[in-house]
Amino acid sequence: MLFAYERNGKTLQRLLTTPTRKSTFLSGTIIGQLAIAIVQMIVLIIFGIFVMHVPWGQSPVGLAVMMVSFGLASVALGTTLGTFIKSERQANNLTILIGMVLSLLGGVGGHWSSFHQPCRPLRRRCLPIGRCRVSAI
Repeated sequence: MLFAYERNGKTLQRLLTTPTRKSTFLSGTIIGQLAIAIVQMIVLIIFGIFVMHVPWGQSPVGLAVMMVSFGLASVALGTTLGTFIKSERQANNLTILIGMVLSLLGGVGGHWSSFHQPCRPLRRRCLPIGRCRVSAI
C-alpha cells in the first residue's frame, strides 16, 4: 500500500531518479514497515497481558521469533502486492479481501462444522489450524 501511495503522489518517480540505489530504497521501506509492524504487535501483546490476562506461553524468545516471522511475511506480501497495485483504492480493497479469506481459513469464522461442505476440505488442506480443530473433535 505504501508503494501505491507513493506512486499516486508522484514521490516514487522522484525517489527513483535520485542517485540512491533501488535496493537501498526497497530495503529501507521493508525495514520501516517491519519496525512499525513489530511495534504494533508489542502494543497488542502488552494490552493482552495486562488488560485481558492472555497467557503468551513460557518462551519470550519463541514469541519474538513468531513476531518477526509474521512481520516479515506480512511485509513481503505487502511489498509484493505494492508492485502490482496501481492505486490506493485497489490496495485497500485487496487488503480487505485477503484479510477476510485468510481469517476465514484460519478459524476466525467459527467452528469448522459451520462451513459449507465444499469449503471444509479446502480449509483442512490449506492451514494447520483446520487439521487441529478437526482432530480435536
